[in-house]
Amino acid sequence: MAVTLDLLCGYLDEEDLRYAVGRDGQLVYVPFGGCTIRIYLCEDGEGLSLQAPHVFNLADCPRRAAALKYMSEHVYNTKIGHFGYDPRDGEVDVSQFFPIEDGTLT
Repeated sequence: MAVTLDLLCGYLDEEDLRYAVGRDGQLVYVPFGGCTIRIYLCEDGEGLSLQAPHVFNLADCPRRAAALKYMSEHVYNTKIGHFGYDPRDGEVDVSQFFPIEDGTLT
């Protein structure tokens, strides 16, 4: 069963979570701890992508090369979980794709 914006917002309401809906109606912002998680409705509601920006920063990390190597290998080896790296400022984000397809979101 495809996920709709109303269904997703209903679950967030049940948990008393604050959120905002993006202008295009395909994106929900959920403040969580020190960051705002972005939830995208993908593939006509047959998948969700969660993105957490600015999870950590590698700008001054003495083991930046090792961290980048690990992140690159992880992204190469998996389809659904990714790290994003901005070399301009060292910020790293994390994203996860959840296929729904014929299943249900609970």
